Amino acid sequence: TMSPAGVLTGVEPGAVRVVAVDNAGRRYTTDGVVNVRGMGLTAGSGSTFPNLGVSVPVTVTSVSGLGIRSGQFTLTFNGALLTATGVTTPAGTLLDGWGPVQFGTSSGTCTVGFAGGSDLAGSGTLCFLQFAAGATAGSTSLTVTQGLFNETLPAKTTNGSISVQSIPAISIS
Repeated sequence: TMSPAGVLTGVEPGAVRVVAVDNAGRRYTTDGVVNVRGMGLTAGSGSTFPNLGVSVPVTVTSVSGLGIRSGQFTLTFNGALLTATGVTTPAGTLLDGWGPVQFGTSSGTCTVGFAGGSDLAGSGTLCFLQFAAGATAGSTSLTVTQGLFNETLPAKTTNGSISVQSIPAISIS
């Protein structure tokens, strides 16, 4: 839909080419298509110390009414700083008890896939990703390189980050 003020609002996922005509008869057509995303997918942020683990939430905006039965997302990060170790779906997450969740990793990349027999509904924390920090302090972005639902619906993605803090100096006097 387009408001009288010219604000374009997507009403369902897909792609659209926009043609606008003002009161003076001036016409404009977008050069390309405008992608309308049905949901957002956000990698959270976290902090830990060297050689310890950290759990990072992955959240979604409302997926209710979209008929979501499967999804997959991929994150990249600094593999010299962190190792992705798994995915959890504790009580309160959208994927808790919904269907099988698969996890794959290689240096600097992890992928989570999931599928269920009923439509996924709600918003909030989808799952948690587990990471183990190496011995070096530093920080890395968690870049969502892909977020796809039902194999055809791309999500609007937001990146996160993890900070591995230096261990403070300890002195005894």
